[in-house]
Amino acid sequence: MAELVQVAEHTYYIDLFSKVGLYIPEPGEAILIDSSNAESAKVISSILDEHNLKLRCILNTHSHSDHIGSNSVLQERYQCPIYASGLEVAFIKEPLLAACYLYGGYPYKAMRHQFFMAKPSQCEDIKNAQLPKGFQLEVLSGHAMHMTAIRTPDNIWFTGDIACAPEVLKRYPIAFTYNTTQYLESLEQARQLKGDLFICAHAKPTADLNPLLDFNRAVMEGLFEAIKESCAQGPKNFELIAKDVFDRYQMHASQMIYGNSAPTLRSHITHLVDSHQLKVLAQDNMIKFAIKD
Repeated sequence: MAELVQVAEHTYYIDLFSKVGLYIPEPGEAILIDSSNAESAKVISSILDEHNLKLRCILNTHSHSDHIGSNSVLQERYQCPIYASGLEVAFIKEPLLAACYLYGGYPYKAMRHQFFMAKPSQCEDIKNAQLPKGFQLEVLSGHAMHMTAIRTPDNIWFTGDIACAPEVLKRYPIAFTYNTTQYLESLEQARQLKGDLFICAHAKPTADLNPLLDFNRAVMEGLFEAIKESCAQGPKNFELIAKDVFDRYQMHASQMIYGNSAPTLRSHITHLVDSHQLKVLAQDNMIKFAIKD
């Protein structure tokens, strides 16, 4: 079973499917940062009970299912409020929005799986949270609409999915991205964060975030090149570009992999179009993309 790992006087994390932060503001109380996936609720509850901690609130960095998956169970059991930033609040309250966004319409049954949408929970804007003095919030949009990095008063940052470990990206190189241009800006913004330790959800804690940021940017730039190489062969529609990218990275595009990767590739194409590297054509009753002249 996962254990509570202490990283500062009052700050801990639990190494689950995605890392969960835990801050103890005073004896007997806990503030969670994210809640991992749906299967993590029992482990989190056991740890809270083992340490005689009452859950004061949950702070979600963003609304993806591997970060809010245990929200509903924990909220029901501990009657605690949940907070997030901006549009993440709406997606936490109505997770079907996430599945509709990923699919581009009302999703078929396989796309309404907990991998894509968690159970709904009540959520408020994090501006309304009564947090202990010393907490700091930094919006790092791009991976999600309003993903927010959270620093505890111990100077420990929980940075959500601003960067993934190299071993994760080698297996799944198309890391989900909502807005590619914003994400690239947030990578540079994250370099300015000052802290003693940075805890990304899918990477080992590190005192220096820059190597992770560099690696994630390089992987994304590799995807840009793969998309442009596909389009250099002649105007192509999205499905053919996606197939070329999947083939290049030797990926098996299952329904789940495709459902998570296709919106990301569309966002990358948008970035390349908006930065004048690709152009959009309407041909043969299809939207196609080609290298900009």
